[in-house]
Amino acid sequence: MLRRIAERQPLLETSITASGGRSPGHLNALLRAGYVRRVEHPTVVDRRFGGPADAIAITAAGRAALADD
Repeated sequence: MLRRIAERQPLLETSITASGGRSPGHLNALLRAGYVRRVEHPTVVDRRFGGPADAIAITAAGRAALADD
């Protein structure tokens, strides 16, 4: 999951968690570890709520973890 986020950042949060299963738990673990963070997606605006969509971007700690792998 971390590689996928690194390849296509910022990646929409719903594209990660919509598959169901254990992905939301894995994403929460990456957020708690500081490997990824939530950001506003630059191209998607939800007109009903007036704000941009949530996206996930990798942090420097996440890049370091990928380099160690």
